[in-house]
Amino acid sequence: MNYLITGDSYLISVKLSQLKSMFLEAHPNGLIENVDPENISLAKIEEILGSTSLFSADKLVIVKGLGSNKNIASNIEQIFESIVDGTELVLVEKTLDKRSIYYKFLNSDKRLEHHDLTPNNVEKWVTEQVAQQAGKISQTDVKYLIEAVGSQPEQLFFEIQKLIFYSPNITKETIDLLIQKTLTSSVFDLVNAIFTQGADRATKLYDQQRFLGTEPVAIIGMIAWQLHLLALTKTGDKNSAEIARETKINPYSLSQSASISNNLSLGDINQMIKTLNAIDYKSKTSPINIDEALKTWITVQAN
Repeated sequence: MNYLITGDSYLISVKLSQLKSMFLEAHPNGLIENVDPENISLAKIEEILGSTSLFSADKLVIVKGLGSNKNIASNIEQIFESIVDGTELVLVEKTLDKRSIYYKFLNSDKRLEHHDLTPNNVEKWVTEQVAQQAGKISQTDVKYLIEAVGSQPEQLFFEIQKLIFYSPNITKETIDLLIQKTLTSSVFDLVNAIFTQGADRATKLYDQQRFLGTEPVAIIGMIAWQLHLLALTKTGDKNSAEIARETKINPYSLSQSASISNNLSLGDINQMIKTLNAIDYKSKTSPINIDEALKTWITVQAN
């Protein structure tokens, strides 16, 4: 079998490790060879794929970024024809130019197993990762896990492994037990509480962050960032995915912000940002009690 792996760099490295392990399990004496397409000729690639070793008839050849070498990539059909029995080819590409001969061949060739590791739908990706590791998790707890950890695949993958090692059945209780929330997710809870759970809950979450040593200026910065996301979801007719592509902000963060901005106007959000900035400015130019000022701001917005 030959493979094409595209998408997130960290997830690509995980998939490569899995493929290597599978290959060596099936062929204990097999050889693994890495090819740098920037410093190699077409003839050399064909030689590597078309020959066997005296020590093993089985070989796994990994080529990263072949698409960037257009002179070689345009001969991809010729390269595939050079592959001999016992040799498996793994092509690794972060992205592909869909206009290229290279892409069109790879997209149509049936000898290629394609693994697209672009986590556009983080919730779906988490569910798949848990299932692949023989674990179980509800959709509600998938959302809770992402809120607690953030949406970066590398951190999520590590936390999923930790949770499954503790118990294959991942629940809110095990997430709370084993995972320390990131500042981003904690402040999202705070902003969410301001608009949906009232002043008492929001103030309690603020006090928790202060108890954990988070400085008010950091909390102000994160609240401002969350309000910025709220404003983006209220501007224009674009959905979260379209805004994410244009702004490079994570689509999951935007979709979460959209869910709590339905009852807010753009004017309301801009006013909140303005008053929050005023607190930040005063804290840097005059001797105010920033804790009291920020807690008062939270209470006013929640009422």
